[in-house]
Amino acid sequence: MPEHLIRLRGGWEWHDLGDAPPTPGRVSLPLVWPDRAAPRVRLARSFQRPPLDPARETLGLRLEAVAGLVWAKLNDRAPARPEPDADTLWLPIDDPLPPRNVLVLEVEPGATGTGPWGLVTLVIRPRAAREAEQSLGERGVSL
Repeated sequence: MPEHLIRLRGGWEWHDLGDAPPTPGRVSLPLVWPDRAAPRVRLARSFQRPPLDPARETLGLRLEAVAGLVWAKLNDRAPARPEPDADTLWLPIDDPLPPRNVLVLEVEPGATGTGPWGLVTLVIRPRAAREAEQSLGERGVSL
C-alpha cells in the first residue's frame, strides 16, 4: 500500500505576534508572505483524526518549503524545532490522536525567502515503511 496524503491547505488562522494584540485572519497554504508581514507569525489549523489502522499503518506530518519555521506544535505536546536553516521537517506521530486536533506553526516570515511557503501534509504509511525508516536511520523530530 502506498502512502496516503492528506494536505492541510485551507483554514489556517494567521496571528501576528509582537507588541500589538494578535489579529487573526484566514489563509491557505502554500502562501506568499506579504511584504509587510509581522516579524513573527503564528499559524494554527484544526483537523480531524484521519482513519487509521494502528496495527498496519503509522501517521506523521510532513512540512516542506517551511524556511523560517521556528517551531511546530501538535495539540498540547512540546513544540518540535527544526534544524537551523532547514526548510523541511518530518514529524512522526507515535501516540493515537484525539478526534479533534490543532497544529500550530510559529514562523519568522523574513527568514523564508521568496516563493510559496508551506506544504503541510498528514502522511499515512504502511507500518513496514516506518520500520524500514528506523532501520535506515531517517531522522524526524518527535511530537
